[in-house]
Formats: sequence, C-alpha cells, structure tokens
Amino acid sequence: MSVKMSVIIPFFNSEEFLGECIESVVNQTLRDIEIICVNDGSTDGSRAIAEEYLANDERITLINKPNGGYGQTMNVGIAESTGEYIAIVESDDYVDNDMCESLYAKATAHDAQIVKADFYSTWVEYNNVHDEYYNLIPRGYADKLINPYEDYKIFQAQPAVWSAIYKRSLIFDFDIKFTEAPGAAFQDTGFFYKVLTAAEHVFCVKKAYLHHRQDNYNSSIKATGGVYEPVKELDDYFTWLRAEFPDKKKHLIEIMQDVVYKTFRWNIRRISDDLQPAFLDFMYDSMKNSQDKGYVKDEYFEPELKAFDVDLYGELQLLLSDKGGYLDFTREKRTLQGNQIVKKVKKSPVQMLKEVLNL
Repeated sequence: MSVKMSVIIPFFNSEEFLGECIESVVNQTLRDIEIICVNDGSTDGSRAIAEEYLANDERITLINKPNGGYGQTMNVGIAESTGEYIAIVESDDYVDNDMCESLYAKATAHDAQIVKADFYSTWVEYNNVHDEYYNLIPRGYADKLINPYEDYKIFQAQPAVWSAIYKRSLIFDFDIKFTEAPGAAFQDTGFFYKVLTAAEHVFCVKKAYLHHRQDNYNSSIKATGGVYEPVKELDDYFTWLRAEFPDKKKHLIEIMQDVVYKTFRWNIRRISDDLQPAFLDFMYDSMKNSQDKGYVKDEYFEPELKAFDVDLYGELQLLLSDKGGYLDFTREKRTLQGNQIVKKVKKSPVQMLKEVLNL
C-alpha cells in the first residue's frame, strides 16, 4: 500500500550526524510517510544508530548493502519507494518538522511533478548553530507554477536535489536514475537536469525547510573528485536528452551552455596549476564546438550577474579568443579571491562560496 511520501536517507559513515537527521524525519507532521534508510557499507556506528530507530518506528526500512557510491545508493532507495512523492534528506542534513506536509500540500494543490524550495546553509561555530538563508529559487519564480522548458532559469539554479520533492511516477515513467560511479561527488547533477527536462509542472516555494550542513568535512561536496567527473555528469545528461527528448534538445542545449560554462569555470579554478593547461584545452574544444554549432547565445548567460561585475558570456569569449589570456585571468581571479577569503574568515560559508565563485 502506497504512502503520501517516501523519504530516502542515504548514508555512509555518518554516525556524527545521522541521529539528528533521522530524528528530524521521524518527527514530521505528515505522518503518512515511509522512511528508507540506505546504508552504503558504513564501517562506523551508523548502522547501529539506524537500527535503533528501526526498532522503534514501523515506518522505517533499513537496507544494508556493500559500498557502491552515492548514485547507486540513491537508486536502491528509489527502487524500494512506494510513496506518491519522493524526498531526499542526506545524512548530515536535517529538516524542519513541517517540510513533508508543506511541500506535499503544494504538490497536490498545484498538481506539480516537482516542488522546489530554498534551503538553509547551516554550520556550528563556538557551539552556536548558524542558519543562513540560501535563495535558490530564481527571481520571479517565487510561489509560482512553471514549465521548465519555458521558464528556463530553473535550470541555472543550483541542482541541490535534496531541496525538492519529486512525483514518483515522473521518475519511473522516464526511467530517471542517478549516475552510478565510484566516489560520491557530483552524482546528483545529471538527475536534477533529467527530472527538470521530463517535468511540465514545477512549483517553486520561496521558503526553506532543509538545513544543509556546511561543516561536515567528510561530505561529498568537499570532495575534489576527478578533474573530469563534473563534466561526465553533464555528458550523461546530454546523451539522455538526445535519446529521450529529441524535440527539446536544441532549446535545452542552448540553455545549458550557461551551466556547462559555469561548471568548467568552477572546475578550472579548483584544480591545481599543473592540471589546468590540459583541462583548459578540453574546455576550449568543448565550448568552441558548441559555439560553432550555434548553441552559445548571449541571452542565456545570466545577464543579471553583470550587476555583480560577473560577465559570463564575456569570459567565454575571452576563452575562445585567447586561451592564454583566459588562463592568466583565471589564476588572477583565484588568487584575489583566496586573499579576500583569508582576510574575511569571519564570513559565513555562503558568503565565502560567493567569493570563490566571484558572485
């Protein structure tokens, strides 16, 4: 018998935070939920913590499996789900008690296939919990039902798959899965773009419910990962797009050039100097190919960022006209931003992230 919502909690060696995470889901005001905890081969005390909750709440299912990475763990949880909607809460995060009830109410009221919300960036400093509101929903989309194909700026928002709920039928009808690959980093990116592509009704909520922890240094968001791993996720999405939605591919490939360039931009600034030249050549070849095919269009490169002295399209044209000059520009920006962060260590993780991204 199905429930209103399946909440999937993937975990691997998360004993420090897992109890708080599960507790926040157990205490949801929406009681008609199932809680699917998927243990990705933990070697610490995480399994024992999950088993303790399992013994006291019949809504909880615990799946123990060998370590296979984040993507495989999520796919196992989704396959086990029976809910009308699916939510994802990562094991180092926690949620407000009314998250499931509030998002489910929005979903059913608007017949939405996805309900997307803002979130809190959360960290602890000197035993004080800090929550900083993260504005994920694009301007103009607040509390609005959108069609992603037409209201394309949702594609340019941070993927953050855990800041949404998804209609289970949407995922199964289009056989949408997380990429299964060794390691945990970046494996949610392709999933986010696939569900947006398949959906026609997305409701955007200008409110935050999930507390996304920034001070867990074992988190996958801290992983440097392989140099080309972020790019592989986008390649996987484009392959899927061409196969599943050939009629949508041209428009969405044009929109996604902003995302592709920002991924390249972020990646080349994080990797070491000795790896940059080879990645720069790869970056140049990819963007040059897209420009030659007519996919690169100025209007899709977030012109509103120019108010913050960020001209993404201008940077891309520098790359395509002068690779050496672009590399010098990149290293100069990275050095300046690094110095700014050192001088401003009292700033929050969100503010520091914006400085790293030059936003």
